[in-house]
Amino acid sequence: MSENQQETTSQAEQQAEKQDIQSKFEDKLGLNSEKTTQKSLIPEEFKKNLNNLQIVLNSGLINPLQGQNLLNHIIQEALNMNVQNTQEDLTTQISDKNTVFEEFAKKNPNFFNIGGRSEILNYLKSDNISVDKDELSKISKIVEAVEASAIERYLQKVAHEQNLEKANLQAKQKLQANAQNTKSECKNFSPFTREQIGKMTSAEYLKNEPLIMEQLKKGLIK
Repeated sequence: MSENQQETTSQAEQQAEKQDIQSKFEDKLGLNSEKTTQKSLIPEEFKKNLNNLQIVLNSGLINPLQGQNLLNHIIQEALNMNVQNTQEDLTTQISDKNTVFEEFAKKNPNFFNIGGRSEILNYLKSDNISVDKDELSKISKIVEAVEASAIERYLQKVAHEQNLEKANLQAKQKLQANAQNTKSECKNFSPFTREQIGKMTSAEYLKNEPLIMEQLKKGLIK
C-alpha cells in the first residue's frame, strides 16, 4: 500500500472515530430522539460544548481517546444539570399543587372532610397526579353529582321496598278478610236439623225453603 493510500485510510478512520464520538454524544443526550418535549432536557451551553468538541477533533488538536474522555465529562455535566432541573421542576409542581388545594379549601371549606371524600383528596395529592384549579373544580362537581345520584338511587330503592311491603300487607289483609267471610258464610249456611225445621214458623220455612230443599237433595239434613 502506498504512503498516500495509508494516509487516506488513516484520515478515514479518524473521521469515522470522530463521527462515532459525535453520534454517541447525541444519542446519550437524546439529541437524535424523535420525541420532543416543550422544555429541552439539554441546556444550550452543553450543546455549545458539543460543537466545540467537534471543532477540536476536526482540527486534530486532540486524538479520539482524548475526545472520548471529554465527551464523558460533558455527558456527566449534562446529566447532573438534568437531575437538578428535574428536582427543581418537581419542587415547583408540588408548591403549585399545594396552592391549588389551599385556594379550593378557602372557597369550599370542609369539602373533602365528608366521609369518603378524604380518599379522593389523598389520591389527587399523590405525586403521579397533576391537577390545576379548573380540573379540581370539575372533579368536585363530579363528586357531588355522583353522591347525589347515589342518594337518589338509595331513596328509590327504599321507596320500592316500602311499596312492596305495603302491597304484601294489603294482600295479607285481603286473604284474612276472605278467610273470615268464607268461615262466616259456612257458619250461616250450616245444614238445618229436623228439629230446627220443625220449630220454624210458616214465614221462616218459606224464607229458607230453597236452602232446605238443596240441603235435602245433598243429604245434609239429619
